[in-house]
Amino acid sequence: MQQTARVFKRKVIAFMRRAESSNSLGHLARRLVTPQLMRKAVRQRTHDPRRSRQTVKHPILTCGLLLAVAGCSTPVDPALLVETAVSISPTSVHPSDTVVVSVSAANRTGRTLQIGYANGCALGYEVVDSSGEVVFGPDHFICTAASWTLTLVPGEVLSREYRWSPASGSGRTGLYEIRGGLHNFFGLRNPTEPVQLLVLE
Repeated sequence: MQQTARVFKRKVIAFMRRAESSNSLGHLARRLVTPQLMRKAVRQRTHDPRRSRQTVKHPILTCGLLLAVAGCSTPVDPALLVETAVSISPTSVHPSDTVVVSVSAANRTGRTLQIGYANGCALGYEVVDSSGEVVFGPDHFICTAASWTLTLVPGEVLSREYRWSPASGSGRTGLYEIRGGLHNFFGLRNPTEPVQLLVLE
């Protein structure tokens, strides 16, 4: 049993190394396959006597990423293959000041990506104030109701600049967090890690 788990772990590591060198899977693999997730999958690897083979119980590892190991054909959402980024300027303001929020989405893969939208906004951002309240998000955007498809060829970068003021939100002072990503009224798709904004008195 221990030997089988070690073999499986080596297969996971080998896949991750191949994914790192693959523009299509590297970004997604780095986001979703964490060391904790891999250890959990190894611990949950059990023997199925009905099928006389080893099975992995974690669906993400089985069908979402490790296609070469698990042999699944589950398609990957193109939105997850886009490299999203966010930056702000300045990083500290007073409540009445304005912050420039820059959001981008880049296709670092070797193939064309087509991402479907239910509205006319491609990118978006959300702001969480010092109390943890979301004071601005994708649902605040004014978008057309028409559905469309965003096409990004290899190497193409889509970027947008937005302006936001703490006074239009809660106006609280303290540390804020801002994330960018692909727009969705129910929450950002493929959101970035947050950047911090300090709102002074």
